Amino acid sequence: MGKLYLDLVEFMIRNGLRIGEVSALTIEKVDFSAKKLLINEGVVAAGRSVKEYVRSPPKTIASIREIALDTRSVEIIQNRIRINQARQVEMKQREEGNFYQTYKRTENATYNRRIAASKKFIFSETIFQTQNGTPVVYHSLNEFLNGCGNNKKTVRSVQDILKEKHPEFQKKVSTHTFRYTHISLLAEAGLPIKAIMDRVGHSDMKTTLEIYNQVTSSMKEKIIQEVDSWIF
Repeated sequence: MGKLYLDLVEFMIRNGLRIGEVSALTIEKVDFSAKKLLINEGVVAAGRSVKEYVRSPPKTIASIREIALDTRSVEIIQNRIRINQARQVEMKQREEGNFYQTYKRTENATYNRRIAASKKFIFSETIFQTQNGTPVVYHSLNEFLNGCGNNKKTVRSVQDILKEKHPEFQKKVSTHTFRYTHISLLAEAGLPIKAIMDRVGHSDMKTTLEIYNQVTSSMKEKIIQEVDSWIF
């Protein structure tokens, strides 16, 4: 799951998608030759069991969009597809009773054990899916980030590691952090607000401006560096 979340987080930072939009991504939404991605729905999982997850259209027309993918994002998608397909092959072998794992009996002796099929597994075209074939949703990612899931059981999380290694970092990380990061990086790069709005599916400029205005400290440093380079 750690490798899955690593791919998921990098993909969200590179493309600014909402977690529900990422959850709904399937292979058919990717145009590999044109390196484009169609975003036209999201997974609603709040307060629902896996069987009750719902795919629904976005709340605003602006959220329905097609975005360009960079080379690394395409690699991440292809990597997830390979992993998903390998897991599906394994599950089919399990169902047929042909999948075995090797275990150590003693230091010099091993034995093979047949592994049964998982009753929870779902065959799907979802790109970012769990080991059971279900889409990754916000509460499972938040548990990984903050260590508290639906059962309120505290586990070691990304937030714990951040506190230990970077005590000066006080912000709480959530699924929305990576979308915010994407917008902030585009703002720092000086891209027009309208271009950023179109990419992330914002219908109201106010939402984008709130983030755009918060990157001023970094931009001020770049301005001073630019002014310092001037020679008259």
